[in-house]
Order: sequence, then structure tokens, then C-alpha cells
Amino acid sequence: MPSMEVLRCGFLLRHSSLRITRPNEASYLPHRAYPDLMYPYCSTDESITSNPSDEKWWIKGDKYLAGTCICESCRRASGFEIQTWAFIPRANIFIPSTDGSGSEVALDFESLPTGALKSYQSSQGAVRHFCGGCGATVFWRDATDSSVVDVSVGIFRADEGARAENWFHWHKSRISFAEEVQNHRSGPLAIAAQGLLGTLSMGLKGSSEGGLD
Repeated sequence: MPSMEVLRCGFLLRHSSLRITRPNEASYLPHRAYPDLMYPYCSTDESITSNPSDEKWWIKGDKYLAGTCICESCRRASGFEIQTWAFIPRANIFIPSTDGSGSEVALDFESLPTGALKSYQSSQGAVRHFCGGCGATVFWRDATDSSVVDVSVGIFRADEGARAENWFHWHKSRISFAEEVQNHRSGPLAIAAQGLLGTLSMGLKGSSEGGLD
């Protein structure tokens, strides 16, 4: 990989480490529909969510868009109420090569090093990847088009802290799939989940620092 500014990521398995680079020309090549983070799927027509104008919404200057998700699938995958994702083109994600040279190559889901990541289909058309050593959530991607990947913010090792605000532009006006927060819940548990969502929403909207929109 050419010498450039990178943000390191890491989890238990050494050969599972990866890095991302700043947006470049290749970052603008993919097409991807808008995420629920920006337009609620439950109430927005597909003619809008399909991104007909081909907006490169995942790029915010020299940063990538990031946000929070509270969908039922993420909750089950992580065992936690809230999942944070950054939307990053696969062309900007690099992993160690397997030839022993110490070099890095662009991420290719068809040729991942054996044992580096485990994967499963969490819902129709959706694939999740996690570390086979520590279980850390790593990627969510569309099964048919992985040109822009959801990368778990928890794996990044930024000097400025957990939100990696020098790299990510945080979206604060909506939490992905907020409408699902009470799915398959009732009574006090449903009330507590709704309360958590409300508190998180207020905190995001009240923040005026760190590149939040």
C-alpha cells in the first residue's frame, strides 16, 4: 500500500488487523442506496432510498460518515443495545497480505486469509463478519455489492478517542432503525428500551462538537 495517512484497526487475531485510508478518487466510484440512518426505510419510498442521483453520501470532505444503529439484528449480533458503524469504501480498507512480505492489500471478501474472519448471513441479502478469535463485530455488508462497507467503529484505534472524530463525521439527526427498538419486547423492557433510545437521541442532538451533523 502506498505511504499515506491511515487509521489503524485491531482485534485479537494479529492477521485480522486492518487499516483504512482517507477518501480518494476510488472512494467516489461506488454506488450505494441511502442507509436507514439517513432515510427511514419504513416510511420512505424506494424511489428516494435507492439514491437515484448517485450522491456519494458516505464521504464528508476528508472524513467518512458514521452513525448509530439500534436495529434488532445488530442487537442480537453484538449483545448490546447500540452499534456504531462507519461507511467506508472497500477500496480504502487494507489488510495484511498472505505472502509473508509484510505488505498490505485492498480488502477482498473473496480472498480473505483463512481464519481471519468468520461470517454469516444475518438477514436476507446481508452478511456480517466478526473476529474468529475475540468475537468482535467487524463488518456488515450487502451480499451482492460490497463496494461500500459498514465497519464497526469499535475496532478503530484513534489517538483522539473512541469516536475517531478526525476520521468520521457523525450523523446525529437519526438513529438507524429507531422504529425497531421495542420489537419483540413488552412491559418494562420495552419501556426501558424506548427510554434508552430517547436519551441517546437527545445526547446526539445536543452535541455541538466532533463533526456532528
